[in-house]
Formats: sequence, C-alpha cells, structure tokens
Amino acid sequence: MSQDELRKQINYLISYYGSTQQFIGKSIGVSRTTINLFIKGERNLATPVERKLIIFLKERIK
Repeated sequence: MSQDELRKQINYLISYYGSTQQFIGKSIGVSRTTINLFIKGERNLATPVERKLIIFLKERIK
C-alpha cells in the first residue's frame, strides 16, 4: 500500500469514525505531530511504522 493511500485511509478514519491524530499516533507508537506531518505530506513514515499503521487501519476500517 502506498503512503498516499495510507494518508487517504487515515483521513477517512478521522472523518467517518471520529478518530483523532493523537489516538492513531499513540496506537502505533508515534507522536500526534508525526501523524499530522504525514497526513500533510511533509513527512513519510519509516517502514516499521508504516507496517504498524497498515495493521491498525485494517483493524479499524471494515
């Protein structure tokens, strides 16, 4: 899954399920700031964090 796809899924999770950047970050072991910069396209995620985010999103978005 590309990082752009991950950004779209995070935005979907926030918009439709009411999740927060803080909750997502804490769930995968990064700061809210890291999630915010990632969403804005100012930062990419390291591979281990990206894997955690993919697992997190698969568990949350049905």
